[in-house]
Amino acid sequence: MYYIGGSVSSSFHGIARRTQDIDVIADVQMHHVRLLVNMLQNDYYVDEQGLKDAVRRGLPYNVIFLNTMMKIDLMPLKRRPFTREEERRAQTQILESGTRALRIATAEDAVLTKLEWFQMGGRSSSRQWNDILGMLKQQGTYLDLPYLTHWADSLGIKDLLEKALHDAGLQ
Repeated sequence: MYYIGGSVSSSFHGIARRTQDIDVIADVQMHHVRLLVNMLQNDYYVDEQGLKDAVRRGLPYNVIFLNTMMKIDLMPLKRRPFTREEERRAQTQILESGTRALRIATAEDAVLTKLEWFQMGGRSSSRQWNDILGMLKQQGTYLDLPYLTHWADSLGIKDLLEKALHDAGLQ
């Protein structure tokens, strides 16, 4: 199972911006590697040994789409309750007319993940903060605030959520 997160998700739910990569969160196990490499190798730069090493260590792995040189980050599915809930809630969406539907993180989960990245980055990334505010402003009253508050508290980012809601004019 997989879903799209990161800047693609925040652009879909908020204010679109150009991104340097696509984050694909996937539960790739060692026994999947050979099949995955076989499926990707004609259209993507992918190194089997590098992917095996990343899977073994639970680290992200980059593949490159050869037609556009777009980087795709294969992010391991973390074994924590929030990430499992984020994966369960991912919704099938058409991101661009004429393309197939993909599973994408919900607005709430994209906000929470961006808040985590903002915190891990020393609370200094204006790009992350603007993505967060863009989603909050675009989604407004459609957001599930009890869900956001619950997970923000659990993830230790409740103060950041409150500031973001305030800055977005939702509190």
